[in-house]
Amino acid sequence: MDIVIEDNYKRSLLDKEYTLACQSGKIIIQQDPSGNQNIWLINDLEMLEWQGKTYRGQASGIAVKHRPVTIPPGINATVELLQHAIHLIKPFPSRHKQLLQLVATAGQQAIDLLSQNPAIAYLIVSRSNMLPSFEHYQHLLIKLLSRKRHQILALLHYPARQWMAQLLARIPAHECHGKLLNDLMDLYYKAETEKQHDNKQDKPATQKLKLIRHHIKYPSQLLFTLLNNEQYFNQVSTKFLTEVGGIEHFKNKDKVLYDLDEIDRISNEELITAISIPKINSLKELPRIHQNLTDQLNHVHAKAASRQVIFAPPVYKGTEIHRGKVQGLITPLQTGEELYQEGKTMNHCIFSYQPRISMSDGRLYAYHAQVGNEHASVLVAFPVGKAYKLIEARGLSNANISGTMRKILDEWLQDYSYE
Repeated sequence: MDIVIEDNYKRSLLDKEYTLACQSGKIIIQQDPSGNQNIWLINDLEMLEWQGKTYRGQASGIAVKHRPVTIPPGINATVELLQHAIHLIKPFPSRHKQLLQLVATAGQQAIDLLSQNPAIAYLIVSRSNMLPSFEHYQHLLIKLLSRKRHQILALLHYPARQWMAQLLARIPAHECHGKLLNDLMDLYYKAETEKQHDNKQDKPATQKLKLIRHHIKYPSQLLFTLLNNEQYFNQVSTKFLTEVGGIEHFKNKDKVLYDLDEIDRISNEELITAISIPKINSLKELPRIHQNLTDQLNHVHAKAASRQVIFAPPVYKGTEIHRGKVQGLITPLQTGEELYQEGKTMNHCIFSYQPRISMSDGRLYAYHAQVGNEHASVLVAFPVGKAYKLIEARGLSNANISGTMRKILDEWLQDYSYE
């Protein structure tokens, strides 16, 4: 079929017009009163290369002016094929013009390839040179598409394995771009290099490639980002990666990477190094783990700030204990740091009283009491105009204090005047 591009075409002369939308531009397929079909490639006010020649299209579509030229006969594309092609090509992130040229040149063979293995179609238009001679390009392209898929890969300098062709067929069209395909090729060659070593050392590339081959339904750029970034890869489990690879249209890629970045940042905080972060097993638990860690970090920062607090002087001082052979010391804890260290040394939660002690103006105070070899943390309230109140007195790990310790504390507090 001859496809003729005529000069100074006007809408009023047409019987029928088809407009097929494409992300990078439009194809307008027209049929004039005599039955001839005219195919116009319009890309809003940009120069469009087609069969080695350049035309300029007007976005309005009222008139398209260019140098008259007749495209050589032998093009296998029909109106129906091009309509189908637009549907197949639209999801691609790039290469729309080249893929349309592929269909216009090779016809049904190109449609079949786009339907069955869009990644190989992308490789063809990305790696084959657009030859100045259209007849030469058409001949080579049709010959290329008649080969088996793995043979096409060999001619495109891509790993020529049948399983590789099958793996490429699982890549959705909207994920077909150079970075993903290059990442897959790099991973393949890294795994091949690992095979040359007979030792039993870890072979990360081999393991990752096996994961993609046997467990991933839809390879995506998000998946390769998780595999290639050690920070991400160490955070997630195989189950998580398999779940990501099971989603054809992933809508929350940025949110996933944000959560993982934040988890990594929090895990590297100096104040939170003691917190254990488990492997993330599912997309559902990822934001929950992020939020839990954020809450813990906020708590740790609040605790760190609390340790810098200096309390008001206590209304009742500490004292030395002298009871015959029993010697001891009662010491007020006058800063947040002293209160924190008390809780850490005695293994209990007295530091949780820090806010109340800070606001009490010295009338709620914590003390450390030592009587002989016995130690206790003591919390006492001194209300205005009222008798003291011994709120708590606990030993190591919240153990009960001895009778001797209790008696000495009572005697010490008896001297307090609440007038």
